[in-house]
Amino acid sequence: MTIIAPDHGAGWWELARLHLIHGKVGSARTSLSAILEITRESERRAQISAMLDRLSRSE
Repeated sequence: MTIIAPDHGAGWWELARLHLIHGKVGSARTSLSAILEITRESERRAQISAMLDRLSRSE
């Protein structure tokens, strides 16, 4: 999905979720950061930033 529609945040979100399921925190962080690059919605950006913060505290 991220290759076919890289401007679609839901694909990046699902990829991040799958990475987390498999314990690949760094890859999940990269996927979440991609969402920050494509969205300007303040609520969504705050949600992603909070998730990135939680991930960095969990390591």
